[in-house]
Amino acid sequence: MSWHNHFSIMEICKTDAKTILRFLTDAATFYDTHAKGFAERDRVRLLRNMAKKLTKTINKQLQHNE
Repeated sequence: MSWHNHFSIMEICKTDAKTILRFLTDAATFYDTHAKGFAERDRVRLLRNMAKKLTKTINKQLQHNE
């Protein structure tokens, strides 16, 4: 039995998803203004990519539910 069989996908409401997206973009903005090294600047890119991916997934799910 693999590890992923022990986890189920958690359902979150639209408000929680928007809050998570805001946290991600706020964190990216914070790192963008305070980044000193390469790793910190790269974290900005990772956070923004994660926000884009989450937005795309949420939009797809909302279209599917209509």
